[in-house]
Amino acid sequence: MRGAAAIVLVASLVLGCGGPLPVRTVTIGGEPWTVYENGGTGMRGLPGFGDADGMLFDMGSEVDPTAVAFGMEEVGYPIDIAWFDAGGGLVSTASMAACDAPPCPLYHADGPYRWAIEAPPGALVNMGPTDRLVVGD
Repeated sequence: MRGAAAIVLVASLVLGCGGPLPVRTVTIGGEPWTVYENGGTGMRGLPGFGDADGMLFDMGSEVDPTAVAFGMEEVGYPIDIAWFDAGGGLVSTASMAACDAPPCPLYHADGPYRWAIEAPPGALVNMGPTDRLVVGD
């Protein structure tokens, strides 16, 4: 283990539309967060975050924010989102409105990012430039 950089895999699973979503722990701003790992559809079709603090999206490498957008189609509740670069630095945040049916707005980061975290409204409101996301191997 590498202290705060270590990832703790949580044994529990949650059920989503595409089957079970694994749950893991990451660190944001020095605090542990229990997050779902994105199952491909984000929060679409899920009734809420349940016992998790949020949902983690890993793009695999930094992506152009104009090429990848987040939407809220078929998500009946608002969600906050934070985007982080490959080093874990905060890129930007947004509050996404619920959208039961298209057309729904699309949300883009303010710059290149690798990671995104979706969370309940207000969970990311105090994020600042010194807050970092730590995701282990």
